[in-house]
Amino acid sequence: MKPHHWAALVLSAALAGCGAPSEHAAGSGAAFQGEAAKAGSFLAYEHQVGIRLASERIDAQLAASRDACTQDRFGQCELIAIEQSGDSQMRNAHLVVRIVPEGVEKLVALAAEGGQLRSRRTQAEDLAQAVSDNQQLRGRLEREYQTLQGFQGRRT
Repeated sequence: MKPHHWAALVLSAALAGCGAPSEHAAGSGAAFQGEAAKAGSFLAYEHQVGIRLASERIDAQLAASRDACTQDRFGQCELIAIEQSGDSQMRNAHLVVRIVPEGVEKLVALAAEGGQLRSRRTQAEDLAQAVSDNQQLRGRLEREYQTLQGFQGRRT
């Protein structure tokens, strides 16, 4: 069974005064792309992007980002959460999705369009143990199924 190579994208609130921006902040010029796990590994990538938008634009921008995800516009994508916070002038956005690596940069660009990209970060969650546990459970259930089929085939 092949692992799903998903990237999780998190557009998180970048609140003023909560610490220095990450080393990969928007102004650093570093390209922001999805990561793909090496063959045989089971990593789920999470991309965090802090954005800030004018209050009058945020609803439309988040709706466009949500629709792009749910319609798989940039590749297979699942919406997990969507939030916003801030004052009446400027709002922070928080959008959580799982998306194929090729779609990360495009979805980030759409979400941040017309706003300020404040921070970015990529981290991976290792799913190897969960995959191993599921493979063992599946093997056990298949063996039990074979045993039950054997009992059904016996004549008493």
